[in-house]
Amino acid sequence: MSAEALDRIAKEVAACTKCLLAQGRCKAVPGEGSPTARVMFIGEAPGYHEDQQGRPFVGSSGQLLDHLFDKIKLKREDVFITNVVKCRPPNNRDPESRELEACKSYLDRQIAEINPRLVITLGRFSMARYWPGERISLIHGQAKAENGRLYMPMFHPSFALRDRNGPGMQKFKEDGLTIPRMLKKAEELARTELWGAASPENEAVMSMLPLAPTQGQERPAQPDKLAQVKEESVTSEPIAGIAPPAVNPAGEVLASPETLLPVGVAPKAARRTRKPKGVEGQEPVSLEEVLPYPETKEGEVPAEQSEKLLPVTEEGEKVLLRRKKRELETETEPNETEKTLTRRKKREPETVVEQLKMF
Repeated sequence: MSAEALDRIAKEVAACTKCLLAQGRCKAVPGEGSPTARVMFIGEAPGYHEDQQGRPFVGSSGQLLDHLFDKIKLKREDVFITNVVKCRPPNNRDPESRELEACKSYLDRQIAEINPRLVITLGRFSMARYWPGERISLIHGQAKAENGRLYMPMFHPSFALRDRNGPGMQKFKEDGLTIPRMLKKAEELARTELWGAASPENEAVMSMLPLAPTQGQERPAQPDKLAQVKEESVTSEPIAGIAPPAVNPAGEVLASPETLLPVGVAPKAARRTRKPKGVEGQEPVSLEEVLPYPETKEGEVPAEQSEKLLPVTEEGEKVLLRRKKRELETETEPNETEKTLTRRKKREPETVVEQLKMF
C-alpha cells in the first residue's frame, strides 16, 4: 500500500502547477527510496542535475551523501530521500515561502506513508519545518522526539563542499557518523510508544533516581542532618585522656590550646625570643661575620674587598666601571679555537640530518 501511495504522490508532483516553479522546470523531483525506509533524508530543493534527471541528490552533493552512506553502512535503496521543494528554483536560489507551502502537503503525505523512525533534515530550510526560528549552526546534530520518531538537523552537503577545508565539512562528518546511534534510539522510542514504557536499561537508571512528587502531593519532610550532627557533638561522651572543653555561663564551648592537650600534661612555656645581634643593648655584628672573604696573602686585599674599600669618588667609580667592562669582555669573547670550530661547523655539516636542517 505504501509503494502505491508513493507512486500516486509522485504523479501528482509531476503534474503540479501550484507555483511558478512548474513553468521553468525540466522534471519534477518527488523523491525516491524504500517505501518502508527507517531513515528519511529531507533536503531543500533540486539542483541542476536533479532537474535534468528527476532524481534527488545525484550531483556533487549526492556523491558526498553516498560516501557518508558507505561509512555508516547504509544503502541508498534502503532509505528515502526527498526535498521540501519538489522543483528547482531558478539559478539555485533559496526557496520562497509560497513554494514551500505549495509542496508542504506532498511531504506530509510521504512521511505519513513511509513512517520512518528517524528523519534527517539537510539544510536550514528543511530544518525550519521542525525548528522554526532556530539557527542550524546552533542545533545541528541534536535530535528531538516528536510524533513517535526522532528528528535530527544536519548541514546540507553543498555547504560542506563549499567549506571542505573548514568546520562545515568537519561538522557534517561528525553529525553523519552519529546516524546509526540515533537510529537505535529512534527504534527504542518506537518500541516504548512515545516513552510510555521504559526499556530495562531505562528502568535500571530510573530506579536509582529520586521520584519527584506528583501534582498536589507534598514532598516528605527530611530530617535535619545538621541539627543531628550538632546534637551528637554536644551530647557525646568525653574521650578518655582528653580534657573536656570549657563552657561559659551561656553554654558556649570555649576552645583553647590547653583544652586540646591530654589530661595531666601542662602546656610548654613560651620559648624565649632571642634578639638579633645589633639591637640596642647588645654588641654589634662585625663586618667579617657578615661578609667573610677568602684567605689572602699578608698585605694583599681581595678584589671583592678592594671594591668596597674604594672611596666613593668619581675616580673610584671610573675604576670600577673599567674593571667590570674588562671582566665582561673576557667572559663573552670566545677564543680563537672556538671561532675556528664554529666556522668549520657552519661550512661543513657533519651528518645528513645537519645538511637537511640547513635548507
